[in-house]
Amino acid sequence: TPTDAKLVAQCLYHRMDLGNNVTAVTEALETLRRKNLLGYSEKHGYKLQSSAGEEWERERRDVGVPREAIGEMVQASLRFLVAEPERPRLQARSFPWAAHFSDGRRVDDVTLVDPRDNAPVRVDFRYLVREDRDQATWVKRSDETALRDRLLWLAGDVDQVDELARELGRSRSMVNRYKSRQESLSASRKLLLQQESNRVEDLEKQTREAVAAAFMAGRMYFRGLPLTPREQGASFAVALHAAGTRVLPDLFPHFIATQVQPAELMQLV
Repeated sequence: TPTDAKLVAQCLYHRMDLGNNVTAVTEALETLRRKNLLGYSEKHGYKLQSSAGEEWERERRDVGVPREAIGEMVQASLRFLVAEPERPRLQARSFPWAAHFSDGRRVDDVTLVDPRDNAPVRVDFRYLVREDRDQATWVKRSDETALRDRLLWLAGDVDQVDELARELGRSRSMVNRYKSRQESLSASRKLLLQQESNRVEDLEKQTREAVAAAFMAGRMYFRGLPLTPREQGASFAVALHAAGTRVLPDLFPHFIATQVQPAELMQLV
């Protein structure tokens, strides 16, 4: 019988009237699995981690992840997320996205997406600590000359993002440390390396989801107007597209949809 979450849950009742505890037990088992304290296979279910696994986890916990590395992972997540939404349209003409990133401390106005176009919708992502996210301050700043043509998007609570990015950094470091000498590793270490590689993929997805959730819990600002992301759409992609479409008429108030081909332009010249 595989030692799955249902079996473990059935073994943890100390009273008959406690109700269904499979969900809570599953979450606990997966937490222990992510920490490499449990192994798992479809055939046998969960098992206590080997001594090699415990040693691997101790080494992994000692890996330091600097703040700069966390910022780079947030930037990578935002590049992925900005690539998803459709381009906003004005009079049936689509406008490309441009994106920038600042954390208010170490990184300022880093270019995430550069469309090489003279007429983009420019989104300014701000990954700030709580004390730097005062709404009155950003209502005023968003109407300053330097920021008037940008859609400012400030993240909300970022604790979950930081935690996941830190875990991702540890996993990547372990994979990079042992990948080059994979052939000389013992069988147990090869298995642990493969599990760590799988964990990197899972954590990359979770980090992107956490970054999206953090910005959805934040605020948008455009020329003195605060916007709530969840009022623009239920997801990051939908909210960004809706907000971009909303600000386009203000960014290009004299836009005319007529297109002039290069050959026609040369006739005018």
